[in-house]
Amino acid sequence: MLHFVLQGSGAIRCPDGESRRVVPGSLVIVPRGAEHDLESEGELQHDLVVPGPRGAKRGAELEKSELYIPTAPNHDPAPRIVAGTVESTDLIIACGLVRAYYGPSLGLFDHLRELLFVDPSDSLRLMPAFEGILEEQAQADPGSDAVTSALMTQCLVRVLRKVCEESDCPLPWLAVVEDIRLARAVDLILKDPGGNHSVDLLAEVAAMSRSAFSERFTAAFGLPPMSLVHHIRMQRAARLLRQGGQSIDEVAGRVGFSSRSHFSRAFKAHTGHSPAAFREAVH
Repeated sequence: MLHFVLQGSGAIRCPDGESRRVVPGSLVIVPRGAEHDLESEGELQHDLVVPGPRGAKRGAELEKSELYIPTAPNHDPAPRIVAGTVESTDLIIACGLVRAYYGPSLGLFDHLRELLFVDPSDSLRLMPAFEGILEEQAQADPGSDAVTSALMTQCLVRVLRKVCEESDCPLPWLAVVEDIRLARAVDLILKDPGGNHSVDLLAEVAAMSRSAFSERFTAAFGLPPMSLVHHIRMQRAARLLRQGGQSIDEVAGRVGFSSRSHFSRAFKAHTGHSPAAFREAVH
């Protein structure tokens, strides 16, 4: 989920209780499922009630004009959350979901564990793109999807450049983009997730020793090579199930499982749903 501050100032409270101030141009990238609070410095114009572990809360019960969002608002186009009065708006934040991939199955933010705050100093470049996205969504003219996608790609490229400039990069896996050796191994997994992959084979493709490859790979992704293979297999399976047209047995075979029951157990452990329930939910 993305939060981009269009106007005013406030704060976002992280799951650990830390509060970070946001101003126009602030961009916050929220990992999937991360609970967080949006806070304005004034009174709410509209209250947003979202059921969550702490229950639904009305605007009058929120502390410091807090908006509690345990999951993404389900709106299309992206909703604008507004705090303030009609005469004087205190805070406007554009919120939306984005899926960004390296290859067909490796999400750019799959391994992000904490809220990522992007310095608003680059807002002069980001603001026009985000305003363009909102304008395209509001008008829904022919070709709006293509324009929106291009503008969001532009935003993400600038964000990733900014993040990678930091000495302590919160997305260390981006090293794969710069390290051709790791890229070769990852590209092989993405090209054929159901292949008979092993650490030895991937290290050979990367032209590295087994130990050096495992160490470099784990440092970049935060998990061992075969764990990423499993992750990509489950992501590809989810994509195939969304697309339809193949049986669950066929999907299992496409991602490297000879047993449907083994695949079903692995998929449910990864997503929380059986393949059949997942397919039913998305169609």
